[in-house]
Amino acid sequence: MALKAIRSGWEQAMREASIMQSIAALVCFALLFLTMTAAWTSQQANDLAVDRQVRLATNGLEQEIERIGTEVQTGAVSDDAYRRIHIRFDADFAERAFGARLWRDYRHDMTLLIGPGRAILQAHVAGRMTEPKDLKSVLVDVSGPLERVRNQIAEIVRRPLGQDDPELMVGKIVRETAVLRVGDRAALVAVSALVPEDGKGLKKGVPPTVVVAVKFVAGDLLARMARQFVLPELQFVPIENHEAVAAVGRASATVKTSGDQTLGFLVWAPSQPGYQMMRHLAPLIVIATALFVIFALIVVVKFQRRTAELAKSEERAKRSAMHDALSGLANRVLFAERLEAALVEVEVDPKRSCAIVYVDLDRFKDVNDTLGHQAGDEVIRVTAKRLDSLMRPGDTAARISGDEFAMVVRSAPDRAELEQRLGAIVREIARPIAIGDRTVYPGGSVGCALAPEHGKERADLQHKADLALYRAKAGGRGRWLIFSPEMDDGFRRVQQMRQDLRASINEGRLTVLYQPYFSVAEMRAIGVEARVAWDHPTRGRLSAGEFIPVAEQCGLIREIGAFILHRAARDMHRWPGVRLAVNVSPLEIRQADFAESLMRILEDEGLDPARLQVDITENILLTDADAAITAIATLRKAGIRVALDEFGSGQSSFNYLSRFRFDTIKIDRSFVAKLETSPEVATIVHSMVELANKLGLETVAEGVETFGQFRFIQAAGCQTVQGHLCARPMPATEVSRFLEHPLSERIRAVA
Repeated sequence: MALKAIRSGWEQAMREASIMQSIAALVCFALLFLTMTAAWTSQQANDLAVDRQVRLATNGLEQEIERIGTEVQTGAVSDDAYRRIHIRFDADFAERAFGARLWRDYRHDMTLLIGPGRAILQAHVAGRMTEPKDLKSVLVDVSGPLERVRNQIAEIVRRPLGQDDPELMVGKIVRETAVLRVGDRAALVAVSALVPEDGKGLKKGVPPTVVVAVKFVAGDLLARMARQFVLPELQFVPIENHEAVAAVGRASATVKTSGDQTLGFLVWAPSQPGYQMMRHLAPLIVIATALFVIFALIVVVKFQRRTAELAKSEERAKRSAMHDALSGLANRVLFAERLEAALVEVEVDPKRSCAIVYVDLDRFKDVNDTLGHQAGDEVIRVTAKRLDSLMRPGDTAARISGDEFAMVVRSAPDRAELEQRLGAIVREIARPIAIGDRTVYPGGSVGCALAPEHGKERADLQHKADLALYRAKAGGRGRWLIFSPEMDDGFRRVQQMRQDLRASINEGRLTVLYQPYFSVAEMRAIGVEARVAWDHPTRGRLSAGEFIPVAEQCGLIREIGAFILHRAARDMHRWPGVRLAVNVSPLEIRQADFAESLMRILEDEGLDPARLQVDITENILLTDADAAITAIATLRKAGIRVALDEFGSGQSSFNYLSRFRFDTIKIDRSFVAKLETSPEVATIVHSMVELANKLGLETVAEGVETFGQFRFIQAAGCQTVQGHLCARPMPATEVSRFLEHPLSERIRAVA
């Protein structure tokens, strides 16, 4: 028994020793892992901090460049300065206005006034007047921006009357800024011409008087950057001392000239949050051996809490993006997604149905006007809660505008129950709402459309639900209505037009017309735009705008597009060397085989792809960017030109130029129509053309109808023009006559 007890004790001791060894090994491994993790995290934090400071330093220097330009131009664009320095040099005034002021207010290290003859009229160093001959070398250093400013002014005064007025342009282009080597030092340089405020008075052949300001990358410039962007011990190291940049514990950002020549480096002591963290953790790691288990538990708990917080934050962010902040309901985006999902189910399973319900509060504006917007917000919140309480699993309630709500109802098994639900909605939103000591009786109207009974397309159903809502409000408010075809006076006409359009396509009643477009420089037609017209049996000739939307709704747009391209491609053999432009519908571009189908038509008709231009509107870019990117890339790879039509008419037109690769932009006719009456529009159009030219894009001005519009477009540098002034849409038999005569003949006839 004793031996057995001893043996048992030894075995227990061995087991305990084994457990202790395992615990010791686990502790050592855990500490090693923790130390390595902390070191890696520290280095990552340091690297991220340095990257951030490099961006701050680079951006900060760019801000300083812009700042010195603004500081100089503030005094340069002035009637007084132009008269008292350029017209008749007043040395005292020049010293007060530039030399002394730019040093006193902005600490510009050097200021030079350079006359029309390129002589230095006055020079200041650190606010003190200096002999001009001592700074002649500076003229060589700043010659680049100096000559650009002179050339820009010369270009302005060289333009004939009727083109861009100097007062529209002079304030934009007479300033140049650059980072240069001045002497043996890096400096920020601003050059600005002295010009009158209204741009008038500039004379051909007379160079402007120019003010040049120099601020060295040193002293107060570095001190301000160090304070503003938290860059300790910030200094500038010339390129000649580049080995100092590699010093241990230093961060740097390269300083380059406008010509990409490296002048030196901004060097500073980087922030090292990782090392600071390690200094705090090191003592804990040393003493954590005995308390490792507790420490690990704390770390795990903290990690879990942090993870939970991040998960909650992510959920809140997702909810914020998809929900209305005031009501807490789904917003327009989420509503559209839920409706699309419901319609997909209806398409897949014919037994399923869903309803789209629009709710509009009656006389909500009166609440805002009489009780204030806070009371109106409370009505929205209470109404949202009431509507949400009526939703069942699978349903969605959303707020889509100020006092308009929408619902996707998927839980109503039949029309009878749906009608009960609609009645409940009307009753629920009609219940009084207490706001302080006042009681509001909101009420509302409800319109509904059903899928698949009333259609399966989201836009169509929304239109019909909105129409039902309109009829409910018009019928006395506080009512609900389900859409019926009789609600829309034009519904049957549209249906009839769909039938007529199908028959006309089969019977060949569609006609392709061509509107030539002209090169402004060559004054001749360089291409034609194909346009379709419909010879309706009872309504006569209809333009594309009157029936293309119907074709898109009823699925005929691809057939019409193919007909236009086939006919136009055949006709193009009559006019060698002339380009063809065709408009395509967003629905066509969304088709996966759009580009391949188009290429097959060109091959069948024997038309060189390089002669074709495809015009698209921003609708497809806004709704289906991926399809647009794919189609544009395929077309351009085949040699087909792609144009952005109606440029400027949308909210994001300029944005699309950086996201999509176009060859041409077509300025919307709404801008061209206002060129002669709106200076603002004229400025916008000029900016469009200038931007397109800089991006290497061809510009086409659409809808040019007057000689004045043509003159402006010509002066702005637009390459191509199209409109009734030049040629109206015409059948193919008349195109050759327009191609044979230069545009100048028609322009002179009008002028």
